[in-house]
Formats: sequence, structure tokens, C-alpha cells
Amino acid sequence: MHFRRKRWNPAAWGAGGPSDEKRMKLPIRIAGFVSICAAVALSQSSVDLTHFDAASVKASPAGSTGGGFIPSPGRLTIRNSTLMTLIANAYRLASFQVASGPAWLDSDRFDIVAKADGKATTLQMLPMLQALLAERFQLRVHREIREIPGFWLVVAKKGPKFKPAPGGDGSSQGFNVEQGKLMGYKVSMESLAVHLGLLLHVPLTDNTGLKGEFDLKLEWGPDQYALTAPEAVAPEELEKLPLQNALEEQLGLKLQVHSVPLPVLVVDHAERPSAN
Repeated sequence: MHFRRKRWNPAAWGAGGPSDEKRMKLPIRIAGFVSICAAVALSQSSVDLTHFDAASVKASPAGSTGGGFIPSPGRLTIRNSTLMTLIANAYRLASFQVASGPAWLDSDRFDIVAKADGKATTLQMLPMLQALLAERFQLRVHREIREIPGFWLVVAKKGPKFKPAPGGDGSSQGFNVEQGKLMGYKVSMESLAVHLGLLLHVPLTDNTGLKGEFDLKLEWGPDQYALTAPEAVAPEELEKLPLQNALEEQLGLKLQVHSVPLPVLVVDHAERPSAN
């Protein structure tokens, strides 16, 4: 199919081209469109994404239990949280990546209710939380790389006890984690190390040397070790963990104590917040 390009017909417009009236309407329409775009951009830029519009920070009531982060569009509610947890969440770090600070950093607990301008998302409110911590807790931090006590995932003496995942069968890929059970489908050793690190709340890196994707299953019993441990596992406690025995017996892998270089956020200064 062919289309003919329509040429300008002087007869249709007159010898002088478009009339003065039509020539004037086009710039007016363009100017109106530009004005609308500018107004939209101005309204968007007027939303403050650096600070909360209003925030309340209080010490948690004595004897409080539970708690956590409860985000919603334009609002962040935090209950019964330590300053260490607040910092880790604000900067998207694990708790073991927060170093130094006052003795009460991981003991005193606080409640925060903060309202953002507009309908800010959770990610947009993280810089606002950083600013709030700097303002209300007088928080001062800096970043550096440190060697942190952690673990390597290595192959045990008898070798791995799982097989490469079959290719091209269209099956799903990833982890299914339940209390005391971990199922992996077409997963790498690097991703397994990441998930085990989350289970133990410690830095853990792959040093198995095994490449490719694997199907595997690991069970260690919910009564033997909680999925979300309240504290990081210390290296000296490693051999006592049923998870360590399960790794070796079921997968032919083991955890080995080893320092891991990681970026950390060092707390240079922090104060308890004043009353609202």
C-alpha cells in the first residue's frame, strides 16, 4: 500500500499561505502546551523528597514487644525499634554492617510516626528517614570497608551431594524457604550463600568453586534453629548449629569461619532524641 504525500496548495490558503489568524493560533497552542508542562513539572518539583513533612519520635513504652516498620504511601510508622535497626533500614544495610556508636545503640527502643509530602513510596522515604535520624538523633556517620567476621560456604570432605539442574524443562527457578526447610530450583552456589547468610544474619560468601545451576533440598527442623534468629551467629557457635550438620550430611557442604570484606557504616556520633 502506498500513500501520497500531500503537497501545500496555495489555493487552499491563499497566495500568501496561511491566514494571519491561523498563523497566530499555532504559536498560542504551543505556548499553552508548554505552560501546562511547566506547571506539571513545577507541581512535581514542589514535593519535598528530602525531609518528612511532619514526624513524631518517642521512646517506646516500657515492656513493649513486637514492632517493626509499617510503610504506606506518604506515611512511615515504626514501632519498638532500636537506633541500630533504624540506621540499617534507612541505609539499606544488614545490622552487622553498622559499626561503633553509643552503648544504647542496640538496646533503647523508639516509636516513629512520619508523614511525607505527597504519596512518597517506601524507597523515596528512606532518604527522609536518614535526614530525620540526623536531625532528631544528631546522627553522624561515615562509610568504610572493614574485615568482618563471617563465613565461607565450602565443599565438605566427601564432596557435594546434589546434582546439576536439568536444563530446558521449563521449570521454575529460585528458592522456597519455610521454617526449617530450604528448597532450591536451578540455583547457583552464590545465591545459596546469600540465602544462608540471611538465615544466619551473618556475612557469608560462596567459596565452593562450583559453577552452574543446581536443584537442592535442605532441612534442619524448626525446633532446632529459628529461621529469623534474633542475633547473629558467632563463629564459636557455628559447630553447635544443627544447620551446619544438615549442610554437611544432606548437601556435602559446610560453613567455614572466615573474615569477609564488607562496606560498613560507622556511627561517629548519636544522641537520644529530645521530646517532641
